[in-house]
Amino acid sequence: MHDVKDCEQLYVANKDGTTELNLVTTALINSTMVIGVNKITDDNVDDVSCRIALLQSIYGTLLFVESEEDKKPIFITRDDVARHIGLETEAKEIELASFWAQMRNFNRQENCAGLREAQR
Repeated sequence: MHDVKDCEQLYVANKDGTTELNLVTTALINSTMVIGVNKITDDNVDDVSCRIALLQSIYGTLLFVESEEDKKPIFITRDDVARHIGLETEAKEIELASFWAQMRNFNRQENCAGLREAQR
């Protein structure tokens, strides 16, 4: 986390005075395992944001903000990803072609499952 510029902005203060990672940072860290990227850099920020966008298009949003009235979806944007340049995780790297194949297969399975359910 220390390699992220202004990394202190990635934390939010709790009512009791403790701090924790903000929701976008937490979602990005957790997503690195699925998208197969273990570091966000100047060179791969577009690749990472495209992988996140594809993930969100298949699975839906990674974040929701709840209020008493409703639940609002929050989508991670390229600007959000760029704000995390320098972030590193222990995720296993996956080539873009392999990631694309995984997402395509998952999407195919989900669409087939929905079709089977609709035909019942």
